[in-house]
Amino acid sequence: MVPMVITLQWNLPFAGVMMLLIVGFILLAVLRALNLIPRRYTVVGRRALVIGCIAGTLVMWLSYQPPPQIHRLAILPALPTTATDAPAGFGYGLAHMTVDLIREALPKNTRVSPIDIVSSVIDKTPPADLQMALKVCADIGARYAVFGTYNQDQDKSVVLQMHFVTVEDSTVTTQQFSIHPDSLSSVPDRLADAIQQHFPPFADLSLPRKEVMNADAFVWYCRGQAMYQRHTPEGYWDAAEAYRNAIAHDSTSAWPYFGLAMVYQKWKRSEYTHQAENTGMRRKAIAHAAVALILKPELIEAYRIKASTYRALRLWDEQSVSLKQAIAADPEDPWNFAALSRIRPERFEDMGFKNEARVGEKAVQLNSDAILLRTMLIRSYLNAGELNDALNFAKQVLDLNPNRNDVLLAVGKAYEYNAQSHQAVNVYTRAVELDQSNQNNYIGLADAYSLRGNSEKAIETYETAIRRLPEQADLYYSLGILYQRHGHWEKAVPYFEQAIEVGNHVDAHFYMARWYEKQGDRQKATELWQQRILLGDPHEKWTKKAMTQLRLLSPSAVPAIGVNQ
Repeated sequence: MVPMVITLQWNLPFAGVMMLLIVGFILLAVLRALNLIPRRYTVVGRRALVIGCIAGTLVMWLSYQPPPQIHRLAILPALPTTATDAPAGFGYGLAHMTVDLIREALPKNTRVSPIDIVSSVIDKTPPADLQMALKVCADIGARYAVFGTYNQDQDKSVVLQMHFVTVEDSTVTTQQFSIHPDSLSSVPDRLADAIQQHFPPFADLSLPRKEVMNADAFVWYCRGQAMYQRHTPEGYWDAAEAYRNAIAHDSTSAWPYFGLAMVYQKWKRSEYTHQAENTGMRRKAIAHAAVALILKPELIEAYRIKASTYRALRLWDEQSVSLKQAIAADPEDPWNFAALSRIRPERFEDMGFKNEARVGEKAVQLNSDAILLRTMLIRSYLNAGELNDALNFAKQVLDLNPNRNDVLLAVGKAYEYNAQSHQAVNVYTRAVELDQSNQNNYIGLADAYSLRGNSEKAIETYETAIRRLPEQADLYYSLGILYQRHGHWEKAVPYFEQAIEVGNHVDAHFYMARWYEKQGDRQKATELWQQRILLGDPHEKWTKKAMTQLRLLSPSAVPAIGVNQ
């Protein structure tokens, strides 16, 4: 049963009270039948049970204290209003520095959302209007938000148009700032002052009156942020140069080192001939994150950068140590526990957690408003094999968020794992109705139909999805798998071929190689096995299986990728 502490809506425990009454009545009846108590004691006992349960329920109702409200603030990067303003990257630099200022001076029962979590949610489309900002706040459980736009006027001054949002009633107030180029580094301080004025829970901020970064370094850091957000190899190169320039102007600030850590973590070449280079870049990411933490030990984002980079390097012990260090530095940050729930239980059992579900529960306890944490907990219950808890919690989440696509996907998966295919079909159908551009909605719906034994509807679902989303290789591959599982290779092959043509789908190569082996075409099978090996993760079991198959077929054709079978 889902623990009461993470129940999203508190209700009187009528079911528990009724169970207590029934058990009590049965016990009294048994004692009376065995002549262990007189009849009058049985009558008195029944009355006492009823009165006690009613009184207890009343006391619980009157004494219930909701958990203390935590006022969370999300600072979203301001958007440039024109393409010519975009290279300055002022919005991300401003957001990072303002979060940094406020984090040092938070009043009781207030939090500021870590900038790496905000950035991961908004990805490449920062909120430019109220509805988008409200969605971000729902994802991360923030009750207040700041977002806006900026541009440069004719004398190169920066004009900020900032919006201050109270999520509960969707009210917005707007304030404009005009900043001279020589005073850019003072803007985080000015924005923090405005947050004090607009949001009562943050009125008691005792801000440190200091320059957050050397003025020239701040400009370079903002430019680095702009280049990084392009998420291209050229963008990462330009971002690294900008961050290095920021360090040259101010080597005492942790943020440029954090920026370099982000760049080196993302700077990756997909071909496995570049694995040594990729590993070197990841090592640099860890080193720069470590420097950032030396300069600013409370920079929790840097611990998470280290942890995710260790994960990419498959250094599981180091990953768990980094997350434990993050938790030690800030035990009230739910996102550290959310990350910890994704690693194997033996890595965190020493912290008193039995499995990933217990860690996920801790994250939700710390921030029960965040939809992302709720959906992650549903999946943690499923991964831990606690299917009933997953379904019970999923129903709670669905009641509160009936029109969220990510919620519907998580709830649908909970129904699938509990073999309730009819309900899963209904949930996934709702997801498709809400968003016809999300391939996962169709894949979930097709899986639910397959669970019901209705292959025709599953095939029809995939065909509809392919007509609407012809560029999604996963849809062709999934339909091919469905045909292949039913032994219809002749129908599966065209879809595997299409998955390769549309998106060079790595696993489609595996099945096509098997098909050509069956047809006796050794040359074509060899080529496809090679492609599957070169495109896949060399440590993953299906890549190793492909190597085994290719070794049996043509030992000299096995590509050298630095990993033994």
